Amino acid sequence: MFLPTTLEEAKDRGWEELDVIIVSGDAYIDSYMFGPALVGRYLESKGYRVGILAQPDWRNLDDIKKLGKPNYFFAVTAGNLDSMVAHYTPQKRVRNFDTMSDDGIRKRPDRATIVYTNLIKRAFKGVPVALGGIEASLRRFSHYDYWDNKVRKSVLIDAKADILMYGMGEKSILEITKALERGENIKDLEIPGTVIKANKHKLEDIKERYRCVELPSHEEVVKDKVKYAEMHKRLMTMNNIIYQKVGSQYLIQFPPVYLTEKEMDEIYSLPFLRKAHPSYKFVPGLVPVQFSIVTHRGCFGSCSFCSILHHQGKVIQNRSEKNILKEVRKILEHEDFKGVIQDVGAPTANMYRMGCSKGLAHKCPKNCLYPEPCENLIINHKPLIKLYRKIRDIVGEDVKVYVRSGVRYDLIIYDKAYGDEYIKELSKYHVSGRLKVAPEHVSKKVCEAMQKPDGEKFKEFLYKYREIANKIKGVKEILPYWLIAHPNCSIKEMIELAEFIHKHNCYSKQVQVFTPTPMTLSTTMYHTGINPLTGEKVYVPYTYKEKKIQKAICLYREKENWEKALEGFKRVGYKGIIYKWIVNKLKSLK
Repeated sequence: MFLPTTLEEAKDRGWEELDVIIVSGDAYIDSYMFGPALVGRYLESKGYRVGILAQPDWRNLDDIKKLGKPNYFFAVTAGNLDSMVAHYTPQKRVRNFDTMSDDGIRKRPDRATIVYTNLIKRAFKGVPVALGGIEASLRRFSHYDYWDNKVRKSVLIDAKADILMYGMGEKSILEITKALERGENIKDLEIPGTVIKANKHKLEDIKERYRCVELPSHEEVVKDKVKYAEMHKRLMTMNNIIYQKVGSQYLIQFPPVYLTEKEMDEIYSLPFLRKAHPSYKFVPGLVPVQFSIVTHRGCFGSCSFCSILHHQGKVIQNRSEKNILKEVRKILEHEDFKGVIQDVGAPTANMYRMGCSKGLAHKCPKNCLYPEPCENLIINHKPLIKLYRKIRDIVGEDVKVYVRSGVRYDLIIYDKAYGDEYIKELSKYHVSGRLKVAPEHVSKKVCEAMQKPDGEKFKEFLYKYREIANKIKGVKEILPYWLIAHPNCSIKEMIELAEFIHKHNCYSKQVQVFTPTPMTLSTTMYHTGINPLTGEKVYVPYTYKEKKIQKAICLYREKENWEKALEGFKRVGYKGIIYKWIVNKLKSLK
């Protein structure tokens, strides 16, 4: 049975009222891949009555009222994506399709977290509102907003909400619910994984009891880009209590929450239906993940452009092998299952059972993998190889099991004991078409800004993978993902990438223009022109014209890009191999 989306559905469960109402910018899909279902099912398992209000009409107050007033609070999320990322391309053009809406028709507002909260505050005066999801999580402090091209305040302040949950949120939302059930005031809570607003008296009380890190104030980071860069560097001290002054009040962030293996197993064993609510015709976002399996959370890669560090964190939180295999058996019995497990993975597929041998990743501000792996980092693919083999034993030869999450190729190179064996497993059994990897770039200068290994490491993996795949007659082609117009990437670095692609035969149309999203290191570089980790200035390609040229150079084989690519070559006086290739193609057409 789905969580109720109407009062009639609540009454079918024998519920006359709801304890918590989750308001979401996504359609309601009952799968752990989607936040509202995940936290909703978790609260339900603890005995609370939870309703889902999916994509209410923000143009009037009627929709926000249809589940009534909750006993404890509203929980608001923009959905699985920041609403601005969901609505606009990197060139700030409006997207005409929303994968998380019925029939792909857009139904959420821009800045959904703020809009939904304002509706609730108008309709239910005095009812607490807790924010969660990726939009709230990554906008919890002052942040550069690409779409407004300015530094905005924390969404907790802009939305006038009462508390913000960052990260995945299950334990935080449970503790908030328990506290309000006991009659506590939401403004007095001090719960791990949350951010609150406080006056100076409250802040001083907390500072007396805990070690705290102060960020530059909102007013400082608005005026001074050096201060903004300093703020980002201090934000990487994740294990401390962090606070920031905004006007006359303070934002206070309590340390993050990490789950034990037992807690992970409990959450992923909840009775998810793996279906969209029957009120919808078709929600496109369900299709690629309906029969995907999450093995763990977190990523210690800390790529500059990625939000995972400040959302799930860099501590790998694993499910047990037994629990994962139990889910595999359950999938085989699902009425909609058609013989393909779409993914066995996580933010980074091959970090299962890896991490800091001393258990200190959450306390250490250093990058675990860049420029070289930390001496305390466990890099071992053996547990994952074992898991894959056990899954294949259960499903048999007629069921395909794919790994479509991102694979961190440098981990494979660093794993001298089991790296080659992992390649064999992937190539022979778990790749559909081409193995997808994300080197992003090859230029040393750009990769340093990205905190990614450069082209030499990718070249080593490329040839190793092809050699092994060829020997075992596995899938031997690789599909690289390239990121262009990233800070420190000029036309010269794009030419370097194009030449690498040409020389090593790894052309790909999977090219993305860098989008500055809140709270990432790359976004700080984009806004300030400073790498906050080094204090050095970085080049930023701001203009749409240069971004188009960079994209054309990366996609140099496409006829429609030749004119733009040649324009870029002329700018820098380049007449190398890619220039000659295009000129020869043009000659052959005459």
